[in-house]
Amino acid sequence: MGLLAWVKCSKETRFQVDGMLGSLARKLRIFGFDTAYQSDSSDNELLKTSKRDRRVLVTSDRELYERARKHEIESILITSTIDEASMLFIFKSLNLEYTEPTPFFSRCSRCNGLLERDGHEQMTGASERTRNPKIIFRCVNCQKTYWEGSHWRKLRKTAEIIRLGLNDKTANR
Repeated sequence: MGLLAWVKCSKETRFQVDGMLGSLARKLRIFGFDTAYQSDSSDNELLKTSKRDRRVLVTSDRELYERARKHEIESILITSTIDEASMLFIFKSLNLEYTEPTPFFSRCSRCNGLLERDGHEQMTGASERTRNPKIIFRCVNCQKTYWEGSHWRKLRKTAEIIRLGLNDKTANR
């Protein structure tokens, strides 16, 4: 366990992400993690919900991280501004197994809701680029629609960076 990660990982790891890390929160959701995030939550709210809901607090605020440790709340201090490096640090700190992001197991990047297969082969009003997606998913909470479009190539690159980093036995934690 590193100095900047104070955690005892369980199989169903859930996260509470502070307001400074919205992009990281979205990526954790896409990777399928139950990730609570609201950009306007106060530090006290973050501590309270992390403890109550048994979530790992992910923060870039050293003072908040120290307060969480003092209250015995599992927490990770993010020091990188690069999401891929932060994701790799989280995976290593929690000994999480690598999983490739896929809409079958992702959560809504907007609201953290579960995604379900929509069943429609084509979206109404879709542009020419998205007219023929193979499978369409819809968030059960906010109804946002997802499909494996060009953005998934970028996510797969992120996933590959994480996978390679996890396999690199020479890298420090």
